[in-house]
Amino acid sequence: MNDIIEKNIAETGTTKLNSNVIFKSSFFNKMISSVLLKNSAISALNQAIISGANFFVALILVRNVAKGEYGIYSFAFAVLMFIVSVQNALITTPMSILLVAKKDEKKNIYTSSLLLGQILTVISISIITIAAVYFTAGNSLFNDTKTATVAAVAFAIIGVLLREFFRAYAYADEKPVKALILDSKYIAAYILFILIAYYFEFVRTPLVFLLMGIAALISPAISSLGLSFKATLKSIKSSYSENWEFGRWSLLGVMITHIQTYSYIYLLSLLIGSTAVADASASKLLLMPIVLFQAGWGNVVRPYGSRLREENKMEKFFSQQLKLGIAASLLIILYSFIVYSFSGLLSEYIFTEKYREALNYVVLWGVVFAINFFRINASNGLQVLKDFKHITIYNFYSMLITIVLSYFLIIKYEVVGSLIAFAVGELVLALILWYKFNKTVKELI
Repeated sequence: MNDIIEKNIAETGTTKLNSNVIFKSSFFNKMISSVLLKNSAISALNQAIISGANFFVALILVRNVAKGEYGIYSFAFAVLMFIVSVQNALITTPMSILLVAKKDEKKNIYTSSLLLGQILTVISISIITIAAVYFTAGNSLFNDTKTATVAAVAFAIIGVLLREFFRAYAYADEKPVKALILDSKYIAAYILFILIAYYFEFVRTPLVFLLMGIAALISPAISSLGLSFKATLKSIKSSYSENWEFGRWSLLGVMITHIQTYSYIYLLSLLIGSTAVADASASKLLLMPIVLFQAGWGNVVRPYGSRLREENKMEKFFSQQLKLGIAASLLIILYSFIVYSFSGLLSEYIFTEKYREALNYVVLWGVVFAINFFRINASNGLQVLKDFKHITIYNFYSMLITIVLSYFLIIKYEVVGSLIAFAVGELVLALILWYKFNKTVKELI
C-alpha cells in the first residue's frame, strides 16, 4: 500500500490520495491486514452465535404469542438497544478509541473506573424504575404484558450492559477470542433458560427479557477477562471526563441515530398499530445476522483503525473501509434476494400463516441494510479520527429527512413506505459521511 502511495507521489508530485490507483491493488493480499482479517472472522463467528440465538428466541415468540405481543417485544427490544447505544456513546466507543494509547497501570485504572461508574449508575436507575413500576401498577404488574415488560427490561439492563462492557473491553484490547468465549457462555445460559420456559409452555415477552438479564449476569461472573479493579471516585470522575470529550457528541449522535433507525417502529405503532410493527419486525428477523455482524464489525474495526491512526496509516484504513463497504453491501443485497426466493418455504415451515405478507418486505430490508453498512464504514472511520461532532451534525439532518418522509409514506404505503424513507435517509447520510471521511484523510497526508 505504501509503495502505491509513493509511486503516486512520484508521478503526480503530490500526496493527494488517488482512489483509481488504490482500487487497482489486490483486494485481499494488499488491502486487508491479516490482523483485521483474523479478528473479523472471530467477530463474525461471535455475531453468528448471537444472531442465531436471537433468531431462535424471536421465532419461538412469533409462533407462541399473539401478534400484538410480538409487537410489544419488538418495541421493547428497540428500547433496550437504545440503552445499549447510550452505553456505547458514553463508555465503550470512546474506550475503543482511547485504550490503545494507554499502558499498564493507567490502562487498569481507566477501564476499572469506567466499569465501576457504570455499575453504580445502572443499578440505581434499575431499582428506581422497578420500584416506580411496582408502586404504580400494584398487583396488576404481573397481569399486564406491557407493564411487566417495562419491569423486566429495567432488570435486564443490569446484566446486558455489564456483558456489553466486558465484550467491548475485549475487542478494544484486540482480544476478540475473549469476547467470543464470554458471549458463548451467555448464549448457552440464555438458550437453556428459554428451552426450559418453552418446555413448561410459559414463553412470554416479559420472561424473555428477564431470562436475558440473568444469562447476561452469569456470563461475566464465570469468565476470566484479565481486569484488575483499581478505581476510586477521583479516577471515575477523571475517566468519564476524558470520555466525555468525545462522548458528548457521540451521545447526541446515538440518540439521533436511534430515532432514525427505529422511527419506523415508533411511527408504525403510532399511525397503524402494533400489528404493523410485528409485520415489519418479522420481515427484518431473517436479516438479523446482518445487523449483528454490523455491530461486531464496529467492535473490531475501531480499535484496529485507532492503531493505524497512531501509526499514521490512515490512507490504508480509508481504502480498506471503502472496499469492504462496497463488497459487503453487494453481498447483503444478494443475501436478501436469496432469502426472498425461499419465502414460500419459510412461510410454511418457520413462520405462521399470519406473517406470510411480512416476507414481501425482505428485499427492501436488504437494500436498507446494504446502504446502512456502507454508511457505518464511513462513520467508523470518522470515529477513529475522533470526529464525532460532524457525524452527529450530519446525522441530525438525515434523521429529519427520514422522519418527515416516514410520516407521509407510512400514511400512504404503511410498512413499505417506512422502509423507503429509512433507505433514503441512510443513503443521504452515507454520501455525506464518505465525502467527509475522504476529505479528512486527504488533509492528513
